[in-house]
Amino acid sequence: AARANAEAGICRVIPLLAEAQPPPFSPKPRAVLLGHTGAIRSLYVADALGLVASSSDAADTETAVVMLHDVSGVLVRRMFLPRSSPKGGCAMPLHVVTETAMLVFQHSADLSLHAMSINGRHVAQVQSIGEVVHAIAAHPGGHLMAIVGERGVVSLRTLPSLALVTVLVRPDDPLWLSVRQSDEDEAAKGSPTSSLVSSISPQLLPRLLSTTRGAARAAIRADNACQAFAGSAMSVTFSDDGQFVIAGFADGGVFAWAMEA
Repeated sequence: AARANAEAGICRVIPLLAEAQPPPFSPKPRAVLLGHTGAIRSLYVADALGLVASSSDAADTETAVVMLHDVSGVLVRRMFLPRSSPKGGCAMPLHVVTETAMLVFQHSADLSLHAMSINGRHVAQVQSIGEVVHAIAAHPGGHLMAIVGERGVVSLRTLPSLALVTVLVRPDDPLWLSVRQSDEDEAAKGSPTSSLVSSISPQLLPRLLSTTRGAARAAIRADNACQAFAGSAMSVTFSDDGQFVIAGFADGGVFAWAMEA
């Protein structure tokens, strides 16, 4: 488990034992990750790579930096944005795609999206996307990203180019529609070709993720309590098999889309 002491600019990694009962909290950290001089704003633990990615506020005269430590606390690399990037701000939220060893984040100073390899190479950049990003998730295959934010839509982008594939928009009426590709102009308008699959209640989410597509479709349609909500998208994830993308919204709505090859 990782805990960030934002004001002190320090990350601490505290081990949690695999036990039936929650282990007692140990005040002694396993490692202390040093190097940040500002408040830590984002943190991501990539278990498979043994790395901790973190970002803090940059001074107005400095470029935002992402730091990679190993879980023992050793600084592996400082990753800087291109010199053309505006000064200040920070990289948040951070997401490490373990399948491709890529780091994806938004630069808060100009709301641009960035993809970098964990070796520090800047791979792709998308200029201001017009919204603050709240969460990023990677498809299990590592080739697709789901990004949500204050606009209340789910953007699907490819890796490593960050090219927009489609935008998923919540409808007023729950419909089961497949995710289909649309060009960027249509996606920006929320065209019907990229409509929402369905709205679901939180109680149906485990059933959705553990059933086949047909059974999940029937379960969703049987829930008459489902309603469409408005508001910012706060979280997003893919199902383990990659068949669904699920987003949670600030007003309590949970929505799912079916992915097609």
